[in-house]
Amino acid sequence: MSDLTEIKGVLEAALLVAGEPVPATQLACLFEPALDPETVRKLLDELRADWDGRKVALVQVASGWRFQGRPEVQPYLDRLTPEKPPRYLKPPLFCVNEPRITFAGYISDMSRLDCRPYGSLTGRVAAACCTVS
Repeated sequence: MSDLTEIKGVLEAALLVAGEPVPATQLACLFEPALDPETVRKLLDELRADWDGRKVALVQVASGWRFQGRPEVQPYLDRLTPEKPPRYLKPPLFCVNEPRITFAGYISDMSRLDCRPYGSLTGRVAAACCTVS
């Protein structure tokens, strides 16, 4: 096994286990002494070509390099982590003050909600939020 083949294998493993995109400069620092970033980019391009034709592709994004599923398998991958809307235990209370809607808090089980001015909720906005019966 040549040194470049071993380096390419280490780069592949690092990208497969990384949870986020990894910049080429950070990948270059995996080795002692650090590799030239241009060499790393060339090896990454070779690695990208090696993965051509598979359901997973090596892609370069703004923040670095990562493996991702190809578009044709995305519907299957979406089933692994279906997005669910957040569930609120109690309905949120919003205050409407002419041009803006401000989140004030949650409606409590009490018959009357006692709002006090908090942070940016002052004046008319706080007054509009204070009475819930």
